[in-house]
Formats: sequence, structure tokens, C-alpha cells
Amino acid sequence: MAKKEKMCEADGKYLMINAVARRAKQLIKTGRPTIPYAEGNFDPVDVAREEIAASKVIVRNRNEESGELEKLT
Repeated sequence: MAKKEKMCEADGKYLMINAVARRAKQLIKTGRPTIPYAEGNFDPVDVAREEIAASKVIVRNRNEESGELEKLT
């Protein structure tokens, strides 16, 4: 089994930006945040960031060698 290497800081930032953008798009379509917000009265990007920070939405990274999904730390 390969040793788990820490992701480079820049890669982690871009992964988080991508995750927030994808979650914000989902929120725009569904309008159902996983944290309490006034219905229809929220900024999807702010909600997505708060959901990820509160671990309500889990961000995973695919290991390039094994192809397995790993939780972003």
C-alpha cells in the first residue's frame, strides 16, 4: 500500500474552490442547504463554504495512484 502523501497547499486550495463552486450550483438547482438558512434568501457560495466548514458536505480527492477516494484534510 502506498504511503499517503500530504497534498500540496495550492492543489488543496483549487480543490476547495472547485468543491464550493459545485456545491453552490447544486444549491441553486435544489435550494436545499444542509444548514439552517432562510429559504430562498441566501448566497449559494456562502452557504456552500459554511457547509464544507461544518463538515455537512464532505470533500474527497481521488488518489492518482490507487484511484481511491480520500477525504480532503
